[in-house]
Amino acid sequence: MYDELVKNLRYEATWQEDFPETQKLMIDSADAIEALSKKYLDAEVDNTNLTGWLAEEYAKRLWIPVTERLPEEDERVLVVAHRINDNSPVVCIDSVEADEGELKFSLYRGVDYWMPLPERPGGGES
Repeated sequence: MYDELVKNLRYEATWQEDFPETQKLMIDSADAIEALSKKYLDAEVDNTNLTGWLAEEYAKRLWIPVTERLPEEDERVLVVAHRINDNSPVVCIDSVEADEGELKFSLYRGVDYWMPLPERPGGGES
């Protein structure tokens, strides 16, 4: 099961050449799943717990539509925005701020999706 998930993540990452941050995130996720599944499955722990944990970790890395919800105010997140000149998508770091009582992204307009920033290598917030 985990081998198939890792294989699919790596395959889908090959299609993300125009989005290097997304591609790296997919590859890093595949690496983490592979390492954890080997660690836990080799140790013969109950993989029901691993399945739940992996589902939670995967959900943290999904793009969240702005139509569903916005991040907390001042929380730095990855966003998919659109360039003004050619409307092509770009992945950037932004945050939400209150503007005349309404929450809006502070640097970019035309944001469709966002996700929490991954941890920096070695731990700690980005």
